[in-house]
Amino acid sequence: MLSNIPNILTVLRLLSVYPLIIFILEEQFFLALGIFFLAGISDLLDGFLARKFSWQSRFGQIADPVADKTLVVATIISLGSIDLIENWFMFMVLGRDLLIIVGVVLANYLLSDYQVTPNYLGKLNTTILLLLVGIILIDAVGFLVTDIAIYWISILFIFTNTLSLIVYFIDPGMKIFRNIK
Repeated sequence: MLSNIPNILTVLRLLSVYPLIIFILEEQFFLALGIFFLAGISDLLDGFLARKFSWQSRFGQIADPVADKTLVVATIISLGSIDLIENWFMFMVLGRDLLIIVGVVLANYLLSDYQVTPNYLGKLNTTILLLLVGIILIDAVGFLVTDIAIYWISILFIFTNTLSLIVYFIDPGMKIFRNIK
């Protein structure tokens, strides 16, 4: 029974997306920040528990990244729709994720031995994005966040976003291109 805790946390994180969107759209930023924070903690906790106690499951391997991407994409679109982030930034985040999803689907279809493995640069990029979104929500709540902090974290995110996309184009991208007939 305890071995299901990571999966339960993942499902709860996925279920938190809807209220998070509603709170952002209704500009209830304190509640949105709380949900976003709890979702982040649940992600760290489910990963820790799964690794520490070998509670990994096939469901978790699929559902955890789906929950994470759903949370990030929904938050980015919601923040963009109320003009807390620029449209170009929103499209940059969504475009990268879309390209990676298409790449993974093609890799699974065209490469018989392809295994989806987390990329450390991609994880760093996601961490910086989550930090940036958290800071944007903290700023929206009204806590003092300097524009320079948001600016430099945004620059760091743009750098890691671009670099991680290049890495994904190299592998599996180059392997996919070699297998297209």
